[in-house]
Amino acid sequence: MAVILQDLYGLVSHKQMALVAGEKGLNRPVRWLHMVESVDIASFLEGDEIAFVTGIGLKQPGVKAVLELVRAIYDHGASAIVLNVGPYIPAIPESVRSFCDDVALPLFQVPWDVHMAELMHVFSTEITERERLERDMQQAFETAVMKPVPAEPYLSVFSKYGFRPELPYRLLVLCPGREAAKTQTDWLEKVRFSLDNRMKHGLFPGESCLWLLTTCCDTGTIQQRAEQWLSDGLAGMVGVSDSIDELASLSTAYEQASLTLRLQRRQGKALLFYDELGAYTLLFIRRILLSWSASAGAFYIKRKNMTASTTARSWKS
Repeated sequence: MAVILQDLYGLVSHKQMALVAGEKGLNRPVRWLHMVESVDIASFLEGDEIAFVTGIGLKQPGVKAVLELVRAIYDHGASAIVLNVGPYIPAIPESVRSFCDDVALPLFQVPWDVHMAELMHVFSTEITERERLERDMQQAFETAVMKPVPAEPYLSVFSKYGFRPELPYRLLVLCPGREAAKTQTDWLEKVRFSLDNRMKHGLFPGESCLWLLTTCCDTGTIQQRAEQWLSDGLAGMVGVSDSIDELASLSTAYEQASLTLRLQRRQGKALLFYDELGAYTLLFIRRILLSWSASAGAFYIKRKNMTASTTARSWKS
């Protein structure tokens, strides 16, 4: 699971880490950290890292060398750069600031007396904790939709992470659109960034789809958001369950959203709410549910290995 850069920055803004360029890129995802002291080392980046630079590895210190290193870090997919201003990089060149602004690459400066290791410890701890949360929530979701009784084991996990069991929820299923990204993890992050943070929600990867659990049960609000996903190409289809009265009924919402998506694929409809199915559809529900159960995997949640090697794997057909 990636963490939004702006969230990480908020954890250390009091430690004299200042944003000096690339503010428009603060919504970039961050998956890990890397010390990068040369152009050659920049090639080791896998993407979505924060690159920390002291300048000690620059063969010929100066504006040209710093800009060359920053360009190399950007070319290899870093989410941000932290420059340690001191004996090796006395000041951040204006050309470096301009480049980072042009490409929306967040550039931070830290004075020499602030230890980089201190910042890296804060960031790595937060990223690791977010990954643990992601694993716990994914397992709870799988249990809730596949083995809903007894409910206590998964309800306790949801409660731990702020999902109140007694509140109403709705479940959405999203199929990828033209802008869904090469990996499912990247797509998940794009969808996450598009959500209203005022609403409690959880995103869960499935077999060639994403499941969105949300406390927003208003049809108009959901329709507006879904139509935006479809318009932006983040989703090719969106199916929506009815509202459920409590989290213990999540398996019902899962069945409803699954059925809705199956009917969408038959009818070629991009957006469909379960309560819109109508009498015609009800004639086919029994046959479709039997088919769905027999396939035992058409919508079965696939547990994701959230390692870098897995998240880089192409998943779209």
